[in-house]
Amino acid sequence: MNLKTGTYTVYRTYHLLINEERTEAPIPEQEKKIMISSNFNGECPFEDFKKHSYENIFCKSVFLNDLQNAYFVKTFGIYKNQKVEVFELQNGIEGMLSITTRDEKIGNALKMSEVNVSWFMKDLNIAELDKLWEERSKSQYNLPMPEGLKEYEELEIPKN
Repeated sequence: MNLKTGTYTVYRTYHLLINEERTEAPIPEQEKKIMISSNFNGECPFEDFKKHSYENIFCKSVFLNDLQNAYFVKTFGIYKNQKVEVFELQNGIEGMLSITTRDEKIGNALKMSEVNVSWFMKDLNIAELDKLWEERSKSQYNLPMPEGLKEYEELEIPKN
């Protein structure tokens, strides 16, 4: 399952993650380069994307002006009647995810580990969630949201 968190664009019909390329000094917006990327489920459909050296993703460097749209998204879930933020596990164990919160009461109630000051986390099977959804909004870039994209979309929880 592809759980999204971050800034995305719809590019050639795919929802791709946006990351700014680092520069030594500030540069004008029209000269800003960004990296768009996805794992494309292991097979990239585009010849102009390159496999990343360290991660299992395919990416392409473009100018911000090359993009038609952008949006910010966070994935949330309900676990034991509590709203939590949901992330994919970095090691990619099928069916497993991480839930997080900054609320100490929720963290303690759900027996989550404090991984940083006021940042609580717990790994669990996706089937343990009662509900899963994405919340989307305008991004920090001066680009419109993709046409037809809903600000809220409930996601199906896979059954194990």
